[in-house]
Amino acid sequence: FIWATSLSGYACVSGSAFTSETFTYRTEDGGATWNPWRDGCEFASYPEAQYVAPGIAWATRTEGGLLYTADGWKSKVQPPTGDPDIIVYGVHFSTVLRGWAAASYAGSQALLLVTVDGGARWDRKSLPPEYSKALAVQMVDAQRGWVLARRDPPRPPQFGYPDEGSYVWLRTWDGGVHWVA
Repeated sequence: FIWATSLSGYACVSGSAFTSETFTYRTEDGGATWNPWRDGCEFASYPEAQYVAPGIAWATRTEGGLLYTADGWKSKVQPPTGDPDIIVYGVHFSTVLRGWAAASYAGSQALLLVTVDGGARWDRKSLPPEYSKALAVQMVDAQRGWVLARRDPPRPPQFGYPDEGSYVWLRTWDGGVHWVA
């Protein structure tokens, strides 16, 4: 399910055990009735999606990119993030214009992409160097928020077993200038 507003949303449904067909259904009355919307469930493969206004939504792709729609997924755009080595894992918008994307540069440096113009331009904000990935972001306002980041191990693997690192919630109170665990 993806809810666009408190009344409208979308659901992805598989056809049956005998077919791989999928269909998208839409409601405009809070789920009291569901009507076929279109074939396929492309939006269901988006790890994270958020509506910021009726019909306007952002989503992450399983391949690590961003998607944007202004017409309720009838069409979509993949906005440039400025570098093909940037992998986006999560996205959060606090207004239609102000948003953050949790990302990684080439899988080795956690960063946030920040927009204040609805995604026309994205600026990079690096997280401390001991973090390799920013996986989720939730901002309360322009200054305060949290990021789920992966901390890499400080030493090489022992006995041939990789150290998977750990996941840490980082907090900022100054718009991302400083981050603390």
